[in-house]
Amino acid sequence: MDVLTHALLGACVAGVAGAAVPAGTGDAAGAAANAAAPRRGIPMRERLALGATAAALADLDFLSFAVDPQRFLADWHQGPTHSLLLAPLWALLVALPYAWWRGQPALRARAWVLCTLAWASHALLDALTAYGTMLLLPWSTARHAFPLLFVIDPLPTALLAAGVLSAWRWRRRRAALLGLVALALWLSWAVTLQRQAQSLARMQHPGPAAANVSVWPQPFSALNWKLVASDANGHWVAHVNLRGHAAWVPAMAGRWHALAAAYHAPQALRWQRREHPAALNAHAWNDARLQAFRRFAVLPAVSSAAGDTARHCRWFSDLRYDLPALPDTFRYGVCRDADGSWAAYRMPYLREEGPQRLR
Repeated sequence: MDVLTHALLGACVAGVAGAAVPAGTGDAAGAAANAAAPRRGIPMRERLALGATAAALADLDFLSFAVDPQRFLADWHQGPTHSLLLAPLWALLVALPYAWWRGQPALRARAWVLCTLAWASHALLDALTAYGTMLLLPWSTARHAFPLLFVIDPLPTALLAAGVLSAWRWRRRRAALLGLVALALWLSWAVTLQRQAQSLARMQHPGPAAANVSVWPQPFSALNWKLVASDANGHWVAHVNLRGHAAWVPAMAGRWHALAAAYHAPQALRWQRREHPAALNAHAWNDARLQAFRRFAVLPAVSSAAGDTARHCRWFSDLRYDLPALPDTFRYGVCRDADGSWAAYRMPYLREEGPQRLR
C-alpha cells in the first residue's frame, strides 16, 4: 500500500493502544488535577505521530532499489523491514529518539510497544496486496499474500484518515478505534468481492478445466478485478467490474480513462491470451542475468516494448501488476548491445522509452 495509508493505519493502532494522559474537564479544578497527575502516559497526539512515523518507516527498503532493481523486487522489498518477528527491533528506531526528545527514559517501554504495533501493522496491511510479504523473517523467507486491496485504494485511506483526524481533534481512543473498525468492515466486503471474482473466473474462463484460477484487485474501484486462468503454456486474462459500472474517469484523462473503461461487465468479459516465457523464449527467460526476476514473477508472461526488433530484446513481465490499456508495469529482459553481447535490461514503469541496462 501507499505510505500515506500505512501512516494512517499506524496512527490509528497507536491511538488505540497504550494509555493517554488524563483529559481535562475544562474547569479550573480539572486543570489543576491534571497538572498534578503523573505524566506516565503518552499524549494522544504524540501517540498518533509515533504510530504514523513507525508505520511509514517500514518502507525504508525502497532505498535498496538504487542498488539492484531485480534484487529489490525479489529479495529486499517487503522483506526484512516487513517482518513481524523483526518489528520489535525496527521499532527502536522511533521509540528511543522519542524518549530522548521527551527527556523521560521511563517512556521508552511504552513508546516501544506503540511503535512495534504500528510497525507490524504496515507488514500486515502489505500482506493484503498482491506483492507478498516476508512476515516471518528470519525464520522463513516465504512470502505471504492475501490480495484484497490494490496498492492505492482511496476509500480505506479515507476511512483511516477520518479516524486519525477525529482522534487528533478530540484526543479519544474511541475515535481511532472507529477508523480500525471501518477498515475491518471494508476488508470483510473485499473478501466477499474476491469470492465473487473467483467464482466468475472459474465459470467463464476459456482455458482448460484444470487451469489454475487467481484473481487480483485493481485500481479505481473495489469492484474492479483481474481474472487469470493459467496453464503450462500461458494465461487467459480478463478484467471485470463485478457490477458492470461504467468508467467514471473523464475522457479528458486520456490513458487513465482508457484504463478505467477496460473493466467490463461480467456478461461481457473479453479474455486475452498471454504466453508464458518458457513457451516462446525459453532461452532468454532462463538467462542467468534474470534469475532474481524469475524468483519474483508469480505470473510470468511475455511482454513487449518499443525498439524490440532493432535491439533484439526479449521482454518479460508479471501479470499481477500489468494494467489494461497501459504499458506492462515491471518489464525485465535481455537485449543485444552494440558489440553483439547480451545484457539484462529493465523498462521504466509505465513508459515505452528509455530501457535501462542492469549491472
